Amino acid sequence: MKPLILSVLVVGSLLLAGCISTDNFTPKEQIEYFKNLPPKPDDFDLVERDLYTGYIDLCALSEGYYLQPEFYGESWKRGEYFYTHHDYTRWAVHGHGAFPANPVFVFGDPKVGSWISDCVFYRTGWGVETYQGIRLVADPSEYFDVKITPDEFLLPPTYPVFDKGWVKKININVSIKNTPPPGKYIINVNTVSPSVESSKRWFKEVFSKNMTEEQRIMVEQCIEQGGSNCQELIDVGRRNKYVDGSNIQVGPRLTITIYVK
Repeated sequence: MKPLILSVLVVGSLLLAGCISTDNFTPKEQIEYFKNLPPKPDDFDLVERDLYTGYIDLCALSEGYYLQPEFYGESWKRGEYFYTHHDYTRWAVHGHGAFPANPVFVFGDPKVGSWISDCVFYRTGWGVETYQGIRLVADPSEYFDVKITPDEFLLPPTYPVFDKGWVKKININVSIKNTPPPGKYIINVNTVSPSVESSKRWFKEVFSKNMTEEQRIMVEQCIEQGGSNCQELIDVGRRNKYVDGSNIQVGPRLTITIYVK
């Protein structure tokens, strides 16, 4: 894949720290944003085109599809700005969300113990420079059990390069525990703080990482563009920063819709 500058929309919140620079800036060195991503499958364009028809089995898709920013359609087209016009005096701290964000489950024969399973993709937002610890928890329901696998994971940055782990395939299993009356049901899934054990482990892993060549270029460009303001951001730990992904809440990250006939 050529070192093109990407475009995708951020699903979820995006928190920026720092001051805004309006100066035009052309970097002396180009960062290969896609270098860690697998090659696109030959039928990528066909799959991407049919993604919203409901005929694509999301659970069956390999990383070659869902790790491509273009897989996320209009979201990526809006997110491209973070790469084509990156402001090095600003720091994207939080940003994550699900695709699709509104999965639908339909029970035609709602017997206790029956279940339906499907997948969504949970990803880092565009231009995010931190490692975010994520834990997903579904609201309790009188009639349904919701199991999310995995429900706790670490999302790496999407800037200055896309880490191969920037998207996680999440399996959602909805089962009936009490017979529900016919109708429509909504179950929200929110982010909460990861376990203490996971947070400690991730903090240690992230803190111990060495600066990559892309981070070196980013820091140099940031200093050249933003001067001392950028240096202050670096001094407080801009590089290899671990954050709790639940620190910023803008509503449910997933909304599960269930129809019972």
